[in-house]
Amino acid sequence: MSYYLETPYQVDIEVNNTRCKCSNSLKKQGISQYQIIDVRGTDSNKARHFISIRKEQVENLKSNPSFEVRRNDQSKEKDIVCYESDGCIVCNTIISEGSFLFSGTNLENSEFLYSFIIPNFEVFRNIITKLEESGLKPKVVRMEKYNRKGMGLTDHQEKTLWIALKLGFFEFPRKIHMKELADKLGVSLSTLSETLRRGLKNMLVHHLEER
Repeated sequence: MSYYLETPYQVDIEVNNTRCKCSNSLKKQGISQYQIIDVRGTDSNKARHFISIRKEQVENLKSNPSFEVRRNDQSKEKDIVCYESDGCIVCNTIISEGSFLFSGTNLENSEFLYSFIIPNFEVFRNIITKLEESGLKPKVVRMEKYNRKGMGLTDHQEKTLWIALKLGFFEFPRKIHMKELADKLGVSLSTLSETLRRGLKNMLVHHLEER
């Protein structure tokens, strides 16, 4: 499925997900205060969770190989811990439909906010239907359709930049790297690099020289 031949959307849904393997694993380790700040699908169709935990609680996880501690230089009180699993019904449903799952935030208790990009509206309906059939009640809180702006860009360039922006490619530090983005879009690293470079150049020329 090519995103370049479709009209993608960004979708945010809230789900009460008591089946979250990450959340349940943390509880088994005696950790009740934490924040799942991000969930990302991997190339092997697994779900990688990034959790913010107070430093004193991280000691509880060091004996469990499922958790990988990653230091958070921006906080003196918390660490970032990575947990990878086969995923739960929510993560697996989103990933299996060819969507880009780029954020999953634990709001409170078992309530989660999932953000993902879908290639078309049909995929959105499939995801919602599967979640409802599994007994969950997803609430759609945001749905943003890709809307071509022009700005001197080709449609191909603009879609690439739009998806890269949504997935956190331009954030610091980057949430997704060039190779991972290229793999998700089904293009070579050199093709993606050229598309981004030409697109950014065209956008700057349009912005700076059209005045």
